[in-house]
Amino acid sequence: TSSSTYASGETPNESAMEQAAYSGDRFEIQRRKTMLSTMLQEVHRRYRQYCDQMLMVKTSFESIA
Repeated sequence: TSSSTYASGETPNESAMEQAAYSGDRFEIQRRKTMLSTMLQEVHRRYRQYCDQMLMVKTSFESIA
């Protein structure tokens, strides 16, 4: 019945609202994980680029010496 309550004293509507909020939280967590993964890939890409550039600098100094 609509007057029944859950163990914590909330109504079914409150439970549905909490489930919707939880679902929204899960979506936000997944969105943040995706964003962090993309950022990490960019960090790796830039680090590889930096290493390549430093290798070119080292090689140019060695060729002068």
